[in-house]
Amino acid sequence: MTQQPVPAATNVEFLRWILRRRARVRIRGDSMKPTLSPGDIVFVDTKAYRDFAPHDGDIVVATHPGEPGLQIIKRVDFTDGEHAYLRSDNRDDPRASDSAQFGLVGFDLLIGKVTACVRA
Repeated sequence: MTQQPVPAATNVEFLRWILRRRARVRIRGDSMKPTLSPGDIVFVDTKAYRDFAPHDGDIVVATHPGEPGLQIIKRVDFTDGEHAYLRSDNRDDPRASDSAQFGLVGFDLLIGKVTACVRA
């Protein structure tokens, strides 16, 4: 699968965040390098999957299925009805945890879709 870049944040994305139509998340780990790096800030559409399923290639924020208090950022590799297979872009990172370790993730654990990024 081709790793699509995350668009740079525009004034419209900042406005959506101010109006509480976007959440803001700071990247902490290396699992999504080179697409996202530690310190980058992403905007997340928390309503993106209320009516629609995620698409292959979407970058999502999800609740880790094995650690309910932990949020993760991964790319949707494929979907299977009501579940998504989430992958790290940096497959060489030994600390990266994705569906290869924890399996398919229910759509109910998807917090939202990453829509834009501010680079650190």
